[in-house]
Amino acid sequence: MTVKYRVKTKHTKELLKEFVKFSFRVNHPKTTFRLFVIGVGFLIIGTGMERGSLAMWMCLVIGILLCVFAFARHHIGVMQLKGNDEIYQNDWEVDTSFLDGEIRIRNSGETKGFSKSYKEVAALYMDENNYYIGIEGDNLYSLPRKCFVEGKQEEFEKFIKEKTGKQVIPVSVVEGSGIENLETAIKEMFFRGEISFNDEVYITNARHKTALEEAERSLNMVMESIEAGMPEDFFSIDLMGAYESLGKIMGESLGEDLVNEIFSKFCVGK
Repeated sequence: MTVKYRVKTKHTKELLKEFVKFSFRVNHPKTTFRLFVIGVGFLIIGTGMERGSLAMWMCLVIGILLCVFAFARHHIGVMQLKGNDEIYQNDWEVDTSFLDGEIRIRNSGETKGFSKSYKEVAALYMDENNYYIGIEGDNLYSLPRKCFVEGKQEEFEKFIKEKTGKQVIPVSVVEGSGIENLETAIKEMFFRGEISFNDEVYITNARHKTALEEAERSLNMVMESIEAGMPEDFFSIDLMGAYESLGKIMGESLGEDLVNEIFSKFCVGK
């Protein structure tokens, strides 16, 4: 079969940065803002507590950590990706070919590659520098516009839309725009019957409601403990519980290592 389009690329540090920014933009567009707001909330609560108390220091430390993490998460994501990406570590070249009936992907570290049908393509995106192709049950593949070695890059969007029957959704990482376009595209696809919402969507919202109620109860218990003059050991646990509940909504929570680090510096009971 004749190759219609071919892309050869390496996973450079710059490409990984673009990939992480894009991934965060699509999958967690508001997480940075939410983490920052929650962090500021902990700082405000901490400044209102008894000066020098354990609870005050815990709130301040958690607040600072959340604010720092909110703005460092992109860098952390790149570092994690570099550590897990075998292609980046070995400086391999990825060869992606688009034929009439299938997509072939092979990297220079393998003797054989693998093929995917166009029916297996779950999502298509593009930003200023790259196309992104999501394969069902597989990874999200980055195709830099400048790395097309066969076929005209300008005509690729039309080709892939015809082969997959899916829209190529534009998302701008540089300008921070495109999320509205993404939402509009999803709505249009829904009303055309191309996608449907199952019960899982409603279960997710119910879980969010439950998590918020749990967070509210924990914070109310914190306030009651403070007003009753209870020892700090009692409400520090409820304070952590409130954060964990909010973390369920954002899809992020305090890891065990971070919790251990906090409590190693501020030992409960002393």
